[in-house]
Amino acid sequence: MIIGVPKEVKNNEYRVGLTPESSMALCKEGHEVLIQSDAGSSIGFSNQDYIDSGAKIIDEAEEVFDKSNLIIKVKEPIEQELEYLREDLTLFTYLHLAGKRKVVTSNEVEILKNMREEEWVGKAIKYKNSVLVS
Repeated sequence: MIIGVPKEVKNNEYRVGLTPESSMALCKEGHEVLIQSDAGSSIGFSNQDYIDSGAKIIDEAEEVFDKSNLIIKVKEPIEQELEYLREDLTLFTYLHLAGKRKVVTSNEVEILKNMREEEWVGKAIKYKNSVLVS
């Protein structure tokens, strides 16, 4: 599997989807890991740390999304990332939909009606042709 980790672009989000140690574990299991350049730099992980773990560094987020089967992020995709989602891409991330109900609706996300916030956790949410799992 090709696993991609884009740099987080949400305001004030400095975490990264995988540490170099996590990347190494996945590479040892035979997965290919693609890390966007400087994805971990805000928390002390250099591109070289990821290269040493077996990952490949990719310059642009669009290419990370395009080449990957699975995307691992810390936060939900923001507007500029939604165009990168596609039917055959799995997104592994935290989705904070309760605080974004108006945005969710405006982005044509289909969610089950009348669900309490606690019931959203672990549910699949369909956006266009992609399935987002919280």
